[in-house]
Amino acid sequence: INDTGALLLETEAGITPYIGGEISLRGC
Repeated sequence: INDTGALLLETEAGITPYIGGEISLRGC
């Protein structure tokens, strides 16, 4: 699980802080 990658992607998208990284990414 790449927490950094998820964090960067979600931050750039302007999404709220990720909870579980990969899970929230899939939620997008």
